[in-house]
Amino acid sequence: MSEMEPNAGVGRVGGMYLSSPLPGTPAVSRRRGIPPDLADRPPIHQTPPTAAPAPAPKPEPEPEPEMTYVAAEATPVAVGFDAFYRAKRAPIATALALALGDVDIATDATDEAMTRAYERWSTVSQLDRPEAWVYRVASNWAMSIFRRRRRSLHRLYDPSVADAAMSVDPAVHRAVAALDIKQRSVVVCRHLLGWSVAETADALGISQGTVKSRLHRATTILRSQLRDLHTPEEPS
Repeated sequence: MSEMEPNAGVGRVGGMYLSSPLPGTPAVSRRRGIPPDLADRPPIHQTPPTAAPAPAPKPEPEPEPEMTYVAAEATPVAVGFDAFYRAKRAPIATALALALGDVDIATDATDEAMTRAYERWSTVSQLDRPEAWVYRVASNWAMSIFRRRRRSLHRLYDPSVADAAMSVDPAVHRAVAALDIKQRSVVVCRHLLGWSVAETADALGISQGTVKSRLHRATTILRSQLRDLHTPEEPS
């Protein structure tokens, strides 16, 4: 059988038969099957992705305004207590030191009582004599310290450790040391602080009759101890 010739309109190129394009019909490669018009088209260029816009710069923070501190006005309560503290603390501490015979405990007791007075000043300030309340609280606080330390409540006074600021004659120190603490407390309230019998009774938490009886016994002892101070010298 003779070799078959390609049909009209079909050409042989390199072992491939390419059909001639018909009018209006694109030639098709029998091997690849890709229309020539598609193969001849230029490559499609993809549009690169648009870069994200740079973030807008953050606005600079506004400077904080300078703080102006205004001192708080003192309340009437604080003002009233401050005047009381300045006027009464030293006399109470001195009287308590003389009664207790222990300057350190007397100072601590007075400060403790003053602190409590400040915390209750709206009530304490209404008393007839707030310093009597302070003295009583300080005295009770000191007594509790003595009891915890198992110290005697009698003849605690030691002139050698007394506060020099009291400026009391050594002979008076010795005379007061002869009193017990209850008698000394009455003496300092009546004669050092200048309180009345009623105010002394209120400060010590005792009756007025007890104040008078203790004061009488204390006065008798003091007169005996201080007799030499009032005896005029005989002329030589």
